[in-house]
Amino acid sequence: MKKLFIMLLSVLSLTVVAQEEKTIAIQQPRGGNAMAVNIVKNMLTNAFASSDEWQPVERPSEEEINMRYLAGQSVGNLQPAQYILTTEINEVLEALYISCNVTNVETGQMVSGAVEMCEPSLQSIQNACASLTKQLLEK
Repeated sequence: MKKLFIMLLSVLSLTVVAQEEKTIAIQQPRGGNAMAVNIVKNMLTNAFASSDEWQPVERPSEEEINMRYLAGQSVGNLQPAQYILTTEINEVLEALYISCNVTNVETGQMVSGAVEMCEPSLQSIQNACASLTKQLLEK
């Protein structure tokens, strides 16, 4: 009976660990036009927030941190994140090239990546983001 109880506790503790969400800081995308940057960041943040596996944490951009520092304001307490999502948007001819990387903060190891090309229109950017999140979240 004692062995059964210990085994049951072990299984329960493993279940709790397996269901633990991973924290991820989603950085402001670099490059691209302002519309694309905002749409991509919002869609990726919403996708990770809707996931059972990930929990996004807010981080101010480097620009915001610098502005607060220069103004003598506190940056505040930054919640630690286990992972970071970096996104780069490049304009290539009349298209947008969007690349994303999820990196483990502690080890620096890239966990997953995704790339999409799209037209610089609202619908096309939304479709590209749907594909990017599918690629990032299924790995």
